Amino acid sequence: MSAYDKVLEMIADKIITEIEAYEATGEWHLPFQSALPVNVVSGRPYGGVNVFALLASNKTSPVWGTFVQWQSLGYKVTGGKGCGRAVYSPSFTKKDEQEDGTVIEWQRPAKAYYVFNGDDVTHAETGEAYPYESANVDGRLSEIDAFFESINVTITKSHKASYSPSRDVINMPAFDAFTSAEAYYSTLAHEVIHWTAPRVNRDCADYGTNLQVRAQEELVAELGAVLLCTHLQIPVQNSRNDHYEYIAGWLKPLKEDKTYLRTAIKSATEAVAYVKSLAS
Repeated sequence: MSAYDKVLEMIADKIITEIEAYEATGEWHLPFQSALPVNVVSGRPYGGVNVFALLASNKTSPVWGTFVQWQSLGYKVTGGKGCGRAVYSPSFTKKDEQEDGTVIEWQRPAKAYYVFNGDDVTHAETGEAYPYESANVDGRLSEIDAFFESINVTITKSHKASYSPSRDVINMPAFDAFTSAEAYYSTLAHEVIHWTAPRVNRDCADYGTNLQVRAQEELVAELGAVLLCTHLQIPVQNSRNDHYEYIAGWLKPLKEDKTYLRTAIKSATEAVAYVKSLAS
């Protein structure tokens, strides 16, 4: 199994656990936290499949680093056995030119390596936890509204949230109909991902008649909503319990082939990149 597929398998196992719990309790939540994971040294956000691998840890802090990186900052890992998370680093080729003009080309193979969260480290000398201050979501609502307005999506009021391909509009209940601002924006993010389908050539022609196509598209929308919400720094509210048949539809392909996530993650990432390009 490749390094990439090992990370995919970990994410799939987390989602399978939640689906099986959903079948027992009727309560659905994707196993992801809400803050975009970043590296403690570079400050850069993780990308690709690693976003989901780290979000699935459900840690409070969005900050991650290797054992050596934390050590270089004076922290030690105290989270105990199993607190690390595997992330994927793709292969790459590098060329080095020698003094005599000779070019040496070498390739580093893809690999998986472990990183540790800010929740699981303490300062080696003081014993203090790594500082992290969560974002003030309520103070960002006007900016979030502006973000969705900037992508020029048509939103109409309706009793139920949905995307209508024939009319190319998103139907949304009134803001006051939701239990929280987070619930409203998470739901809107989900529908916006559906809205991207014809714009990024994601084939959903059989959505209304083929349950597997519908299940795959709903998985893309759920994962895409997670990415979009982390980008906007709003907590993800996965409470769409009316989607049981779609959610249950993920279970069989995920168990049989955990690389089923590969296509869904790729599609979700492309959809969010498209939305962000419109907003910028």
